[in-house]
Amino acid sequence: MLRTILTVCLLFSVPTIAVGQDFTFSLDAQGGTFDPATGVGDASVPVVIADEDATLTDGFQVVLAYDTSLLSVTVVQETALTSLNAGAGPAFVGVLDLALGVSVAILYDLGVPDDFITFPATGAPVLSLDFATIPAMFMGMSDTVSVPLLFDDSIDPAGDNVVAAGGLDYAPTLISNVLTLCPSNPHMRGDTNDNGALTFLDAYVILFWFFASGPGPDCDDAWDADDSGTLTALVDPLYILQHIFVMGSPPPPAPFGACGCDPTPDSLGCTSYLSCP
Repeated sequence: MLRTILTVCLLFSVPTIAVGQDFTFSLDAQGGTFDPATGVGDASVPVVIADEDATLTDGFQVVLAYDTSLLSVTVVQETALTSLNAGAGPAFVGVLDLALGVSVAILYDLGVPDDFITFPATGAPVLSLDFATIPAMFMGMSDTVSVPLLFDDSIDPAGDNVVAAGGLDYAPTLISNVLTLCPSNPHMRGDTNDNGALTFLDAYVILFWFFASGPGPDCDDAWDADDSGTLTALVDPLYILQHIFVMGSPPPPAPFGACGCDPTPDSLGCTSYLSCP
């Protein structure tokens, strides 16, 4: 699609897939949640473009495959795009809903380009893919759902994943990802005080709740340090303390060290955990 548009815009030339520029497309899939009672859920996944050479780019196209029976998507432009053309945004935005995913083509200017974007080597978000669950497919589910998000040229016969620069289309390195949807909020196991880290204070919070009528958990799964499916007065805080102070003791089971979902089906949930996005 992008090459077709550029054919019209750039003096009817036919751009070719070029080599020599080091672009990368990636997905920052932090995960999302859904309500098992209603099946309603959502997740936002930024599309990130990086470039080792700080090339002046004219546009790009993203072609992403995902299970359209599970998710629908709304494409939202990030600041890098909305600030183009004195705040008017890109001159052309083409979003095509496909049977197997979505294709998004962006041209910053029509005719002779005046606005360009250079992408840092560390990457910059250009689009947010705001996914919504298909409620009927998630209603009544109690397990975590993983949906592959794949950059896939083959699902759009009119175009590929490309970056346009100087009349040429460059094929980027493609780093796909998996979107994990939790039936409760993402969290980190063992972090009972919700500060994003595991310390001896997390064990103290559990003991204070059980033996001194302290505040109870907002995220049962985070307090279930040993992933037993139950909250206990001694086992969970002891598990935390052993990991911190006894060399060789195992860490809390997943999700630990990064935000995630409880992979073990049980009756516990996570109503609120603020340290994960």
